[in-house]
Amino acid sequence: MHLKHIDAHSRERIQIHFSLQFFQLCDRPALRSEEIKGEVELAIQVQFVEEKDGKAQFDASTHPDFVVGNNPHGGYLNCLVANACIHFQNAQNSELKDPIHVTTIYFSVSKIGPVRIQVQVIKKGKSSTILHSKMFQGDKTILQSDLIFGNLSKEKGASFPIEIRNKNAAHIMPFRRDREPSPTNLDVQKFVKHMNWWYDHDAQQKGSESYDALSLGWSEFKDKRPLDVLSLLFLADLPRPPIFQMPKSVVPHWGWVPTMTISTQIIKAPTSGATVASARLQTRYLNEGRLEADGEVKEYVEGKGEEVVAISRQMAVFNPVKAMASNPIKSRL
Repeated sequence: MHLKHIDAHSRERIQIHFSLQFFQLCDRPALRSEEIKGEVELAIQVQFVEEKDGKAQFDASTHPDFVVGNNPHGGYLNCLVANACIHFQNAQNSELKDPIHVTTIYFSVSKIGPVRIQVQVIKKGKSSTILHSKMFQGDKTILQSDLIFGNLSKEKGASFPIEIRNKNAAHIMPFRRDREPSPTNLDVQKFVKHMNWWYDHDAQQKGSESYDALSLGWSEFKDKRPLDVLSLLFLADLPRPPIFQMPKSVVPHWGWVPTMTISTQIIKAPTSGATVASARLQTRYLNEGRLEADGEVKEYVEGKGEEVVAISRQMAVFNPVKAMASNPIKSRL
């Protein structure tokens, strides 16, 4: 059902709902740049503006920390769109509050600053709703997304036993809290100052030796932000491009690897209170500059171990920059 079919009283209630929420956010004290706690929530906040031609309009502003180089990170933009859609569903009192599948096509590179997000209903059902969303910056379309919403807490049906699910999952080193976090490159991935990373260097090295392009590791937000579907969308696109783990005989130059499209499926809701997750990307095919990358996100729960919570597949293009070859550490994304 489109918003134009909602009566005037309901539309007014939606506007009041978002306005109150926005003013509550604005009442929060501004954070200093060195403060970490709460920064992620500020980075993904959206404000309802109006309903126009059956489409809900939201405003947001991309955060200067959640970038690769100087441009907003694609997984982060996915979070903004999904958050606007979650607010849209909540405003309609829908029980289908969880984005269980998100497919995004990126049209243009965005910049740090204001963006407009449109949300509309494509199909509304009892167990799932399909939303379509677009992000604009000025008169330029940045991306479009199709999202399937469901209710992760009420899903029922056939499931593989956890033993089979774990058997089918990709291997990663066990998470250990006493292991020192890996050093990270703030020049390229500024958002890592909000996170601790534990890269699985052994797996990456073994992959390189066998021409298996892997990029993987464990992560946790420094403010211990619990995992949710938004963080899973972010993590699904987070590891550095796996092709940069390949030997120089295969990939002699570093460069830029923009994602053209990514589909992320939420397998299950993260365990309540879980804060640690692994992110893994593997590239099996690179041909004429175009590549795929398959992703997997696992949660880690103390005393229970690890379990897959999301998977992804994306297509990207590799634009080598020979000038970067002299400084491979700085140019690894």
